[in-house]
Amino acid sequence: MKSKAEDGLTDAKRHEFMAKGLILLLIGLFCLGYSSPKKTDAALPFNKIVFHSIGCFESCLSYHLQINANKNMELYVSDAGRLNRENNFKSDTSQMGYFSGSANDSIFEDLIKEIETIELAKLEFDGAKCCDGTITTIIVYYDGKRKFLQSMFPPQKADKLINILYGLCRNSKLTKTAKKFDIEE
Repeated sequence: MKSKAEDGLTDAKRHEFMAKGLILLLIGLFCLGYSSPKKTDAALPFNKIVFHSIGCFESCLSYHLQINANKNMELYVSDAGRLNRENNFKSDTSQMGYFSGSANDSIFEDLIKEIETIELAKLEFDGAKCCDGTITTIIVYYDGKRKFLQSMFPPQKADKLINILYGLCRNSKLTKTAKKFDIEE
């Protein structure tokens, strides 16, 4: 075994070396703690969201949307009719059909923030399905759970989430496709 004099390090040098190493380690950990890496699918607050907006006696758009944590979207739009000035029902077939693609980045980020803050586990819809209004259905898969929400009169607490989902339907650059797909009801 070597003596302290033989290995060339004094106690003071050892302490200085250890202190510098500890400082570098702390700086590294500090920097890692304040970096904001992109969220992975596993870190997102949901795996999949299904959104349906149907009703209005076919006088408004009906959306059937599925969005996954990787931002892939499938959208089916039906009943894209509007009453014109003469009160005749006209369909806009360019807005109807099957669409697929990727979600708009900024709206997707808004969706993540809203899902993280809405207290999804406590959110409840009353299940009402009367009259001639739009029936809103939201199905969220998260943490191994399935949350089913449906009502013609969703609570005000869900307004922002619903508006974000409408925004995804209306403002994402999707490609019309001949491939038909089913979206969970």
